[in-house]
Amino acid sequence: MASNRPLSALLIDLSGTLHVGDTATPRAVQAVAKLRRSKIPFRFCSNTTKESSKSLIRRLERIGFDIKEEELYTSLSACRRLVEEKGFKPYYILSDSALEDFEHLQFPLEECDSVLVGLAPERLDYEHLNTAFKILAREPLSKDSPRPPSDSPRTLIATHLSTHFQSPLPFPTLSLGPGPFINALSLSTTPPTPVLVVGKPSPTFFQTTLHSIPGLSEEQWADAGVVGDDWKGDLEGGVVGRRFLVKSGKYREGDEGKVKDKEGLEVWENFAELVDRLCGEGV
Repeated sequence: MASNRPLSALLIDLSGTLHVGDTATPRAVQAVAKLRRSKIPFRFCSNTTKESSKSLIRRLERIGFDIKEEELYTSLSACRRLVEEKGFKPYYILSDSALEDFEHLQFPLEECDSVLVGLAPERLDYEHLNTAFKILAREPLSKDSPRPPSDSPRTLIATHLSTHFQSPLPFPTLSLGPGPFINALSLSTTPPTPVLVVGKPSPTFFQTTLHSIPGLSEEQWADAGVVGDDWKGDLEGGVVGRRFLVKSGKYREGDEGKVKDKEGLEVWENFAELVDRLCGEGV
């Protein structure tokens, strides 16, 4: 049900909402420009982990979007902040591009006390997953390396737990995400290693993003909105009061019926039609 209250801010998903691969969704480029002119504050929130933030911005600019670096919040940037703040020394299962965000946070394999996993198809193989398992299970990494102490802390960090994503090539289809691999790593140890989820729909991720918007108080979060194509990975988290599901990207017919709490939920054909409504009615 649509709300008549003014929208205080909008958190915008990227892949599947603004673009699929290197193609913008219908009128999405113009819609972002229209939203910027409307003065509704917004931030771009992405769980994309196949490329660094700089690489992502360059790709979006090639598509035609005007996106400023300070407006972009990704699960990779959130993971980097976590690693820096907590002093973790992760073993990374990330793409080469994503690793650019962690250039100053590389550690010798023998020193790794945690595992950080994102969408990295070229590294989600037995060799890399087995190394990650050995770190989490405190197993020796080679015949010459000592067994880590049984009480040494181990942390499994997930950029997100999406089970699938919309893949544009060689044809539009759903493809396997990192979630199943992360869950397998968690269950491979005894007891299972808890998963620290950093990206969407983690409430901490949304809270950090909202805190970055000047002049937006926590009291106004109830009138903020989030828009995305993934009913679970984009719209859950319980931080904002309004949720907009768009029928693009990974959306499949009937997804809106899977949302448990439908309070504040609206369904739109695409991002541009939502922006037309928001700007046209001044909300």
